[in-house]
Amino acid sequence: ARKPGETELGKALRQAQNNGRPLFTIATALSLMVFFALCCQCASTLAVIRRETGTWRWPAFTFTYMTVLAYLAALLVYQAGTALGL
Repeated sequence: ARKPGETELGKALRQAQNNGRPLFTIATALSLMVFFALCCQCASTLAVIRRETGTWRWPAFTFTYMTVLAYLAALLVYQAGTALGL
């Protein structure tokens, strides 16, 4: 049952696993924020890099290293958060 004023997002965030634990923990939320803050999501930035350099090598490098960096940072945040009990 939905509470008055509750949004679909609020309802989804309160969902629980079969064992009663929350679906999204604080560690999960923090790691997702870190990932999306660091990963290269802007296709127009990659297009400008391509236009300025004249090759697809630099945009591919930028996309790859930013995604790997974001993943490793998110993994570190998640592991630290889990170790701290978040």
